[in-house]
Amino acid sequence: MKLQNLALAATFLLMNTAVMAESSLSLAAAEKIALERDLIIQSQQARSKAMTERSVSADSWADPVIKFGALAVPVDSYDLEQEQMTQVVIGYQQMLPRGDSAEIKSKKWLSKAALMNANEIQRMAMLKKNVRQAWLKVYLKEAARDIIKTNSGLFKQLVTVSQSQYVAGRKKQQDVLQAEVEFSLVEDKLEKAESDSQVARAALALWVGEDNAQLALDSSSDFLANLMLTEQQMARESLLQHPMVGQRDSIIKVAQQDVALANEKTSAQWAFDISYGMRQGENPAMAGGGERPDFLSMMAMVSIPMFTGNKQDRDIIASKQLLQAEKYQRQDALRTLNSQLKQAKVRWYKIIERIRRYEEKVLPQAKQNSKAAMSAYQSGVGSFIALTRARVSEFNAQLSHLKLTVEKANVLTEIRYLVGEKS
Repeated sequence: MKLQNLALAATFLLMNTAVMAESSLSLAAAEKIALERDLIIQSQQARSKAMTERSVSADSWADPVIKFGALAVPVDSYDLEQEQMTQVVIGYQQMLPRGDSAEIKSKKWLSKAALMNANEIQRMAMLKKNVRQAWLKVYLKEAARDIIKTNSGLFKQLVTVSQSQYVAGRKKQQDVLQAEVEFSLVEDKLEKAESDSQVARAALALWVGEDNAQLALDSSSDFLANLMLTEQQMARESLLQHPMVGQRDSIIKVAQQDVALANEKTSAQWAFDISYGMRQGENPAMAGGGERPDFLSMMAMVSIPMFTGNKQDRDIIASKQLLQAEKYQRQDALRTLNSQLKQAKVRWYKIIERIRRYEEKVLPQAKQNSKAAMSAYQSGVGSFIALTRARVSEFNAQLSHLKLTVEKANVLTEIRYLVGEKS
């Protein structure tokens, strides 16, 4: 009986754990959900498989031509036995690939499949970047809402304090009115924060779905630590791992196969033809008659490029120029990525300095100033304007620190995308 109770308790605990897991949305969970439900990734995977299959068919001979008919049939009688030249012919004709063009075409389709894989990796990287930014925006709006809600209580406390001071005859009614105005302004900010939160969740729903976008954010884990990178990982050399570079590399390989195919156009193309002609009737030239002998015909055909100056040679030059153009595109992509990485790293280091300043100086000073202003006001030596300014300064400092923290995570997200984070 005890074992049965323990089993039931364990089952109940597991069910509760599952429910709790589904009742919140962590940053990692949002990324996983977005990757699983993205239709573009599935489309690119299907395209890659299709091109892999085409690479097999490309490395094959063309379909043969089967011939069947009659030759030299006399039109006066249409008798197949009347004339010696009349034959019923069956033949087989096969065109061979030009040089190594079939193998090159197969490699080209494999290169296109690799391009689809690179496109998939790029889509996954961009998707993770967009999901992170959307999740962080929801986190920012809701954390800001919580700060505003906390400060709403503090400003409500100012109303109470000013009212008590006014009743005691130590302060003017203007202080009460000013406190009520400040409290109303904070309440308005709270309403706006609620609206911003709903808009941010609507944007997140694009990636994770409506139901998941309404889950409470699970920020218990240190998402900043999970996004952190080492200096080596942020080095310029890491840009070579960016999916965009992988895309350009795959496009260059396709262009290289086009050059090889253009060169193969200068090779001869062979074909062969085998025909078997069956004749009817007897052969009068033979003593005692006898059946007419059948005929076997075999031919080899070759297509020789002879006037290549304005055709094949031009195609080769054009394909080489297109290959060089793709190489320039790759260089330009690396330049752009390098510039973006430099800008992101500058923002990264400046944000670290600003966060350190807020945590070591601005926030403690703002809190101390707010306490001192409250104490001075309650003792009658401080003005209400100074008190409200102190409260507003502390309030704004908290919001600024929050924005810097989220901006730090966004910059890390940008850097992780630029250095080619593995998906």
